Amino acid sequence: MPLGHWETHFENKRPWRTKMPSRNGRNINLINIVIFITIIPILAFTCLGLFLVNRTEPVVEATEKQGYADVVITGRTWFLVGFRGCGGDDAVKFDAQATNALGRRVDLILCTGFFKGVTVRTE
Repeated sequence: MPLGHWETHFENKRPWRTKMPSRNGRNINLINIVIFITIIPILAFTCLGLFLVNRTEPVVEATEKQGYADVVITGRTWFLVGFRGCGGDDAVKFDAQATNALGRRVDLILCTGFFKGVTVRTE
């Protein structure tokens, strides 16, 4: 069997290598499309997470509505917050210290996400 025939036969068995024509004459294969489709949401959620990390006013206001005073944000993270004390639908975790209703200084975990409020947790 000639090598050219073998390559043609084997190429037809791999649908992910199927070449699709584009307007500018370059060929786009399925692997490039899948990579592009997965990178866009990752970049979008990263940008949204960074946007939420920089907005501390709504988090402080929600904590004060729960009865805490003198809220001070001591740390924040947006990477893998589900493994750091927040829920699976949260996008950003803030560490804070505040004064509770009894006048004691307490450590808090404040979790927030896209299209949801703030969850206040004590350590």
